[in-house]
Amino acid sequence: MDVRQPGIWTLPLILFLAACKPEAGPSPGTPASLESERSVLTSLHSATENMALDGFQFGKAGLGWPHDVGAATGAAYFAVLRENNYLPDAVPASITVANVAEVDPLDTALFKIRHIDGSEVTVRKDGVVDQPATNPPRNPAWLP
Repeated sequence: MDVRQPGIWTLPLILFLAACKPEAGPSPGTPASLESERSVLTSLHSATENMALDGFQFGKAGLGWPHDVGAATGAAYFAVLRENNYLPDAVPASITVANVAEVDPLDTALFKIRHIDGSEVTVRKDGVVDQPATNPPRNPAWLP
Protein backbone atom coordinates (compact mmCIF):
# COMPACT_ATOMS: atom_id res chain seq x y z
CA MET A 1 0.00 0.00 0.00
CA ASP A 2 1.41 3.39 -0.99
CA VAL A 3 0.74 5.86 1.87
CA ARG A 4 1.65 8.75 -0.38
CA GLN A 5 -1.65 8.45 -2.22
CA PRO A 6 -3.71 11.45 -1.05
CA GLY A 7 -7.11 9.78 -1.48
CA ILE A 8 -6.46 7.03 1.07
CA TRP A 9 -5.63 9.29 4.01
CA THR A 10 -7.68 12.40 3.25
CA LEU A 11 -10.97 11.29 4.81
CA PRO A 12 -9.43 9.80 8.01
CA LEU A 13 -7.36 12.98 8.45
CA ILE A 14 -10.40 15.23 8.04
CA LEU A 15 -12.38 13.14 10.53
CA PHE A 16 -9.48 13.22 13.01
CA LEU A 17 -9.10 17.00 12.73
CA ALA A 18 -12.85 17.50 13.13
CA ALA A 19 -12.84 15.36 16.29
CA CYS A 20 -9.95 17.39 17.72
CA LYS A 21 -11.57 20.77 17.05
CA PRO A 22 -11.89 22.75 20.30
CA GLU A 23 -15.35 23.88 21.37
CA ALA A 24 -16.35 27.36 20.35
CA GLY A 25 -15.55 29.98 22.91
CA PRO A 26 -14.76 33.66 23.05
CA SER A 27 -12.65 34.86 20.17
CA PRO A 28 -8.99 35.36 20.96
CA GLY A 29 -8.40 38.68 22.64
CA THR A 30 -12.08 39.10 23.57
CA PRO A 31 -12.75 39.10 27.31
CA ALA A 32 -15.38 36.61 28.49
CA SER A 33 -17.40 39.46 30.04
CA LEU A 34 -17.69 41.16 26.65
CA GLU A 35 -18.95 37.91 25.11
CA SER A 36 -21.45 37.65 27.97
CA GLU A 37 -22.65 41.21 27.35
CA ARG A 38 -23.09 40.48 23.65
CA SER A 39 -25.08 37.38 24.51
CA VAL A 40 -27.38 39.35 26.82
CA LEU A 41 -27.91 42.06 24.21
CA THR A 42 -28.61 39.48 21.51
CA SER A 43 -31.16 37.74 23.77
CA LEU A 44 -32.85 41.06 24.54
CA HIS A 45 -33.00 41.92 20.86
CA SER A 46 -34.54 38.56 20.04
CA ALA A 47 -37.17 38.93 22.78
CA THR A 48 -38.01 42.46 21.66
CA GLU A 49 -38.21 41.55 17.99
CA ASN A 50 -40.43 38.53 18.72
CA MET A 51 -42.78 40.64 20.82
CA ALA A 52 -42.91 43.39 18.15
CA LEU A 53 -43.61 40.83 15.41
CA ASP A 54 -46.38 39.22 17.47
CA GLY A 55 -47.89 42.63 18.17
CA PHE A 56 -47.90 43.48 14.47
CA GLN A 57 -49.07 40.06 13.29
CA PHE A 58 -51.89 39.70 15.83
CA GLY A 59 -52.84 43.39 16.07
CA LYS A 60 -51.94 43.71 19.76
CA ALA A 61 -50.99 47.32 20.54
CA GLY A 62 -49.51 46.29 23.91
CA LEU A 63 -46.78 44.29 22.18
CA GLY A 64 -44.09 46.14 20.26
CA TRP A 65 -40.98 48.27 20.30
CA PRO A 66 -40.39 50.47 23.38
CA HIS A 67 -41.91 53.67 21.96
CA ASP A 68 -44.86 51.83 20.41
CA VAL A 69 -45.96 50.29 23.72
CA GLY A 70 -45.60 53.65 25.51
CA ALA A 71 -42.80 52.59 27.86
CA ALA A 72 -41.73 55.59 29.94
CA THR A 73 -38.66 53.87 31.39
CA GLY A 74 -36.38 50.98 30.58
CA ALA A 75 -37.67 49.11 33.61
CA ALA A 76 -41.26 49.56 32.37
CA TYR A 77 -40.29 48.09 28.99
CA PHE A 78 -38.58 45.10 30.59
CA ALA A 79 -41.73 44.59 32.67
CA VAL A 80 -43.81 44.44 29.46
CA LEU A 81 -41.42 41.84 28.04
CA ARG A 82 -41.61 39.77 31.24
CA GLU A 83 -45.39 40.05 31.70
CA ASN A 84 -45.93 38.75 28.16
CA ASN A 85 -43.46 35.87 28.61
CA TYR A 86 -40.85 37.13 26.16
CA LEU A 87 -38.17 37.69 28.80
CA PRO A 88 -37.86 35.02 31.48
CA ASP A 89 -34.65 36.27 33.09
CA ALA A 90 -33.75 39.37 35.03
CA VAL A 91 -32.00 42.11 33.05
CA PRO A 92 -28.78 43.69 34.31
CA ALA A 93 -29.30 47.21 35.60
CA SER A 94 -26.50 48.47 33.36
CA ILE A 95 -28.62 48.04 30.20
CA THR A 96 -30.19 51.18 28.72
CA VAL A 97 -33.23 51.03 26.43
CA ALA A 98 -33.57 53.26 23.37
CA ASN A 99 -36.93 54.87 22.64
CA VAL A 100 -37.29 52.85 19.40
CA ALA A 101 -40.44 52.70 17.28
CA GLU A 102 -41.55 50.45 14.41
CA VAL A 103 -40.89 53.29 11.93
CA ASP A 104 -37.24 53.71 12.95
CA PRO A 105 -34.57 52.44 10.55
CA LEU A 106 -32.82 49.14 11.24
CA ASP A 107 -29.51 50.83 12.14
CA THR A 108 -31.17 52.56 15.13
CA ALA A 109 -29.77 51.68 18.54
CA LEU A 110 -32.01 49.46 20.67
CA PHE A 111 -30.08 48.56 23.84
CA LYS A 112 -26.67 49.47 25.20
CA ILE A 113 -24.42 48.63 28.10
CA ARG A 114 -22.15 51.46 29.25
CA HIS A 115 -18.94 50.64 31.06
CA ILE A 116 -17.27 52.62 33.83
CA ASP A 117 -14.56 53.77 31.40
CA GLY A 118 -17.26 55.30 29.14
CA SER A 119 -17.12 52.64 26.41
CA GLU A 120 -20.35 51.04 25.24
CA VAL A 121 -21.61 47.85 23.64
CA THR A 122 -24.76 48.46 21.59
CA VAL A 123 -27.25 46.26 19.77
CA ARG A 124 -29.16 47.86 16.93
CA LYS A 125 -32.76 47.26 15.89
CA ASP A 126 -31.54 44.86 13.19
CA GLY A 127 -29.72 42.75 15.81
CA VAL A 128 -26.17 43.76 14.89
CA VAL A 129 -24.02 44.09 18.02
CA ASP A 130 -21.34 46.70 18.62
CA GLN A 131 -21.51 48.55 15.30
CA PRO A 132 -22.25 52.24 14.73
CA ALA A 133 -25.90 52.99 15.48
CA THR A 134 -28.08 56.07 15.23
CA ASN A 135 -30.16 57.33 18.14
CA PRO A 136 -33.95 57.22 17.84
CA PRO A 137 -35.27 60.53 16.45
CA ARG A 138 -37.38 61.43 19.49
CA ASN A 139 -36.88 62.97 22.88
CA PRO A 140 -35.77 61.24 24.98
CA ALA A 141 -33.72 59.05 22.66
CA TRP A 142 -32.83 56.78 25.62
CA LEU A 143 -35.39 55.88 28.27
CA PRO A 144 -34.50 56.73 31.88
